[in-house]
Amino acid sequence: MNTKKADIPVPAGMLTLSMSPLGYRKPWFVKADDFRVTDDRKYMISIKAGRCWICGHTNRKGFSFVTGPASVAANVAIEPPCHPECAEYAVQVCPFILNPEAKRRSKGLTAAEIDDNHSEAGANPGVFFVTTVKKYKIQPTASGLVLTYDEGDIIARRKWVEGQVVHDSASESDTLKS
Repeated sequence: MNTKKADIPVPAGMLTLSMSPLGYRKPWFVKADDFRVTDDRKYMISIKAGRCWICGHTNRKGFSFVTGPASVAANVAIEPPCHPECAEYAVQVCPFILNPEAKRRSKGLTAAEIDDNHSEAGANPGVFFVTTVKKYKIQPTASGLVLTYDEGDIIARRKWVEGQVVHDSASESDTLKS
């Protein structure tokens, strides 16, 4: 059974984020009040200035990516990295991540908002990973930017299903050091 959202400690960096009417902390990347729409300006700031994609504060080490299985297999991410604690909080409280039946909804979005959404498209894969790396590279592609990392730069990888860790590679290898 999943832990209640209210029982999960909010990372310090997220305490200043505003609350949505449904009681969720509004991630830094959200444009206006629609959680489905990312702010392109903040996307570039996050990548170029090293800001956490979720809380917006400076992130200089311990870069964590929240991705699905396809991105893990290729060691890539579309969304900028987060602090490890922000990433792990997100996989425990995000309604889309918690619901394996969830599908991305485009109703009410403009064509530009659908095209500009940097998230992995489609349905919830049912499994999410938080991969923490020492460093990553920014690679331009025809459709935008992709962030890549080498296998040797992985500090830890946790596999999450419905808000619960089901595999933790950190217990088998190096753990994130402060």
